[in-house]
Amino acid sequence: MDLLAGISAGTVTTLVMHPLDLAKVRMQVGRSRTLGQAVGELLGHPRDAYRGIAPNLIGNAAGWGVYFYLYRQAKNALDAYGIQKTPLTLLSASFSTGVLTQTLTNPIWVVKTVMLASKRSDANAAQTSWSAARQIYKCDGPRGFFRGLIPGFGGTAQSAIHFVLYDLIKPHISTDLPDPVRYITSSFFSKSIAAVLMYPHQVLRAEMQFKRIGLVEAFRLVYQENGFKAFYRGLSANLLRVVPAVCLTMATYETTLDLLGGNK
Repeated sequence: MDLLAGISAGTVTTLVMHPLDLAKVRMQVGRSRTLGQAVGELLGHPRDAYRGIAPNLIGNAAGWGVYFYLYRQAKNALDAYGIQKTPLTLLSASFSTGVLTQTLTNPIWVVKTVMLASKRSDANAAQTSWSAARQIYKCDGPRGFFRGLIPGFGGTAQSAIHFVLYDLIKPHISTDLPDPVRYITSSFFSKSIAAVLMYPHQVLRAEMQFKRIGLVEAFRLVYQENGFKAFYRGLSANLLRVVPAVCLTMATYETTLDLLGGNK
């Protein structure tokens, strides 16, 4: 049930939020300097608004499905071995689940970044996910599909923090409120905190994947641009995308579980 609920959540969220994801990636790699510029470019080229939707849809549906399933199994294992569910044990369970999910889905995210960072009109721009994958393989071989994996674990840490905060906050939200409101409120606060804390890893990861460089070089180039402020470029677009996206994801996931009887 967690697998099906996660797939449903990832699919719905991606279909709704993809244009903002595209704007965020273009800001991270320096293609657009402001959110207004990124949105303006999309409005001027509406066909680009859903460029790269295929790998994003596949990655999110598969990623959320696998993550929710494995996280549930990890929490069940804590119960089975009599281990108390403290913030630390939940953080460990969430992080280890995220590392495995991130490793399995990283090739999809590399293809997605290459697609979203370029425009259809760019010279040599990949027009399909398959052509983007061929470009990556031709330039870097199999290793190219795992670019950004290490900083990607920063995203795993962000998700781990979010889920621990979510599990801690949700019981304190009034049960007099409708369930979807409780899910959204818990998600809003937990994800906002986690997203701001862990955002720099996303800039480094996008830089590595788009420019095909290592972590140290990516850090140097980003810092050289505008000091530590550069590590938060695209933050506004990210918060506008990721906080509503996670609220939608969690509400869809929890509601689907309710319908399937998995939250009983």
